[in-house]
Amino acid sequence: MTQTIVMMMGVTFMLVGIVTTGLMLRRLTLAIRSRRWPFVMGRLHRMGLKTVEYTGWEPDGGRDLASMAAVDFAYEYKVNGQRFQGQRVTFSDHVSKTLHTLERLVEEFQQAGQLRVFYDPKHPQRSVLLPGPTFANYSILLTTVGFFLVGLYLFNLDLASL
Repeated sequence: MTQTIVMMMGVTFMLVGIVTTGLMLRRLTLAIRSRRWPFVMGRLHRMGLKTVEYTGWEPDGGRDLASMAAVDFAYEYKVNGQRFQGQRVTFSDHVSKTLHTLERLVEEFQQAGQLRVFYDPKHPQRSVLLPGPTFANYSILLTTVGFFLVGLYLFNLDLASL
């Protein structure tokens, strides 16, 4: 029974690791490609920070509430006469950052009436204000690979005990 549980935990960790690593590799690839994207001048509509709230459940059945700060940007740009709207500042917007780091991002655009918007020439609706990967892109990728490796360890641990 215990062997089956450890094996299932290993498989679960490996699956989570594979799926999330794939998603993070795709995001990292886009971030790297964005360094070569053309840019147009855009207009900033909203800039600041927002609070994102998460609801979960404690083991005893009670609610678990958590929140974090995230960038809150909205901008508009035109490519070949077609108008687009974007919200992405970096390709690591989804990664939790310190409040100081987020405030620095907002300050960077504080004086900008117009800003450079980098867009994917194949998919102009995909845009970013600061192209290229950040440290956060690599650190989250290492975490997802870690999930796979822990799962592989648990799976092999169970096989070794047979």
